[in-house]
Amino acid sequence: MTGTKLSAQVFGRSVRGASHVRTDMTNQDAMTWSPASGRGQALVVAVADGHGSPKSLRSDRGSRMAAGIAVAVLESMLPALREDQLDRAARAITARWVHDVRADLARKPLTEADLSDLDGRERRDLAANPLLAYGTTLLAAVVTPTGVLYLQLGDGDIVFVARDGGAWLPLPADHRNAGNETLSLCLPGAERAFRTGVAALDRAPQMILLSTDGFANSYQNEDAFLAFGTDLLGMIRASGVPAVEDSLEGWLQETTEHGSGDDVTLAVVVLALPAGVGIASAPVAATPVTARIPVPTRPARKVVGTAPAPVPSYRPAVTPDAGRHRERARLVALSVVLGAAAVVSSLVLAVTLLRGGDEPGDEPTTTPPPVAAAPATPAPLPTALLATTQRGATSFGLDDDGYLWLQSPGSTWQRQDKYGNGWGNFWSESDGVHVRGEKGELILSLTADIAPPEKPVPTIGRTT
Repeated sequence: MTGTKLSAQVFGRSVRGASHVRTDMTNQDAMTWSPASGRGQALVVAVADGHGSPKSLRSDRGSRMAAGIAVAVLESMLPALREDQLDRAARAITARWVHDVRADLARKPLTEADLSDLDGRERRDLAANPLLAYGTTLLAAVVTPTGVLYLQLGDGDIVFVARDGGAWLPLPADHRNAGNETLSLCLPGAERAFRTGVAALDRAPQMILLSTDGFANSYQNEDAFLAFGTDLLGMIRASGVPAVEDSLEGWLQETTEHGSGDDVTLAVVVLALPAGVGIASAPVAATPVTARIPVPTRPARKVVGTAPAPVPSYRPAVTPDAGRHRERARLVALSVVLGAAAVVSSLVLAVTLLRGGDEPGDEPTTTPPPVAAAPATPAPLPTALLATTQRGATSFGLDDDGYLWLQSPGSTWQRQDKYGNGWGNFWSESDGVHVRGEKGELILSLTADIAPPEKPVPTIGRTT
């Protein structure tokens, strides 16, 4: 393969979220690439998503800084950038972002008018860590003549698409990005939280997608989301990059209007691979533990209307379910909750939740409080359960709001309010499922051997 080299071109669009339009918020996403022409044998692209929480009141500036700094740092390391240098790149990006944010704060300090909409706790958080005002995630990819390198901090997605159209996520999932919470450049130790990867020439994909989480959150599940990559490659081959690029903004606008309502940003990197070079098919993923528990998915609904020219046959198959978290994260994590609850039902019914202190990081009380009595007014029965299972004579179910339901013999379904709701409260690993309280403290752990983790779950930044 001597003399064979990669080249690439990039295009992309960023649209303001439908919910941001309604509430008069700015687009907090950012995207940039180099060279400006979007073509070359060496190409760097970065996408960032500023947090939407009230205390991240300058996150639009934080995301623009992050994307620009990432491209500048990574480009400065070319052409000798290697996998073993990605950690150094992450440290350099983080240090420069922190420096530039502090400089921006020195030039334009936060005023009382800036803080007028924040409550007491949000003000204290900002006083302790002013970087929160600029909080953002970051994704970046580098195409060199000999391969592809990529890195990610926080939520969002890097998607690879093989020559046959198969699409996959090359980076492992990070359970710290759950529900409305994400890792961020504004948090201490951010440089150590980057996920990185490399694809040599013989494993290079045909196409790379970098998107903020508002895009994937609009889809029914991970399969529907990844199918977009397959469809997009087919349309590029059939109609060419200019035609697809002209249609992209309209597709993304429909995605946010009928899907998450969040800002949506997508960068598309198309690699020019010589015949027979690069990965032909998506790798076969290992079957996750949670696959043992069948979880029904809701029917996918496609946007109805006239398709945008000049690619007339495509419509983004988004789910009009604005404000929801990504179905894949919710169902995978919650299906583990369901299965674990069924297997250890006697433990679940006896567990007493630990309460955290007044602030994240406080030590939990040593004496657990008594189990609260059942509410006088029972929760209304759900009209439908997202998933159900049975262990012995006890049935378990999960509703669409993230509540765990239990039905004992001879009784009606009872909602288990003490375990909370909200999809982001649950996260899973190979050893089982864990549940966080509102302050980030560990309140319940159901593991394979019924043993709690040795250390508490770290508190991480919220994005909404």
